Amino acid sequence: MVLNTSHTKTQSDIALVDAAIDSDMVLVIADHDKTQSDIALIDAAIDSDMVLVDADHNKTQSDIALLSTKQDSDMVVVATAHTKTQSDIVIVASDTLAIESKTGGLTFTKAGEVDANTKSINDAEVVGDGNATGWDGV
Repeated sequence: MVLNTSHTKTQSDIALVDAAIDSDMVLVIADHDKTQSDIALIDAAIDSDMVLVDADHNKTQSDIALLSTKQDSDMVVVATAHTKTQSDIVIVASDTLAIESKTGGLTFTKAGEVDANTKSINDAEVVGDGNATGWDGV
């Protein structure tokens, strides 16, 4: 009967091994479930980060639109200033022509002195030539 005792011991050892295997399988399943929940958390974090990236992208797009609008607005101001400058140049050019038409009729026989005949002083007619006949008001 020594065999029988040995057989009982073997069955007891098999039961212990079986219990250990069952326990290890429970741990493997628990680890698998934990891994699944970790994957779900990582997936949620990635989704959340993608929403943030998408929001940043949209913010960048709106910033670009604002810069573009600002640039367009600045170009309108520059164009307006350019138009104003152009109109100022036209005014200066026309004023210059008016001055040239007045000064173009002056005669300078002696440098820096305008040749002129005095007809009146302080709204009074002048008589005489300043040589043989003295100057006098009428």
